[in-house]
Amino acid sequence: MIHRALREAPVLPTRYHAFQFPHLAQIALSALLVLWLHPLPAGNVAMAAPAALPSKHLTPATEPIALTPYEQHISKVYNTASQTVVNITTYSIRYDDNLNPLPKQGSGSGVVVSADGLVVTNNHVIEGAQSVEVSLTNGSQYAAKLIGRDANTDLALIQLIADKPLNLMAIPMGNSEHLQVGQTVLAIGNPFGFNSTLSTGVISSLNRHLRAPNGRLIEQVIQTDAAINP
Repeated sequence: MIHRALREAPVLPTRYHAFQFPHLAQIALSALLVLWLHPLPAGNVAMAAPAALPSKHLTPATEPIALTPYEQHISKVYNTASQTVVNITTYSIRYDDNLNPLPKQGSGSGVVVSADGLVVTNNHVIEGAQSVEVSLTNGSQYAAKLIGRDANTDLALIQLIADKPLNLMAIPMGNSEHLQVGQTVLAIGNPFGFNSTLSTGVISSLNRHLRAPNGRLIEQVIQTDAAINP
């Protein structure tokens, strides 16, 4: 399943498990999963293990377990970035050999890149769609129209259709030229309909090459080990 060194991150909608695209506004989404690259707070990489209880009789905890600084940082970034991730549902009708209509429905993820409702997603998500519906994290739903797409990089741009001006939260953009191998990656998306799913990893490599669904070679691909479902 887009990017903000955001110092924050890119958002990516891509179905390729270990790769994300830096093109089209530094975005590459799959199940779109928004890729958020974010620096960690200094000195907070190590994670302490809980101390063993001296007694075999466990006492129910009366207070919530405090998050480590690392966990607090990840949670803060997720709570912000996840609000820009949307679920995309596509509808189309095909016909069988007897000309009987065969309704088809698909789904994918996207990310809001402007307050007035521009959304970046993968081209394979909307390809062949006769109508597109976008659901926001607050439950609002909008029809959307295609603005442009690039099959060579598997990216597409759609516009939400609204009766009045929108003022949506958009993901901040960064510059992929500043990325470094080892930076933390947060992948956020809606795999298999599970909204706002988070997985984490690191940038495994830069400037990789990958084949788009149409067979064209995509250059300058960002590789990550964050779990991304197709």
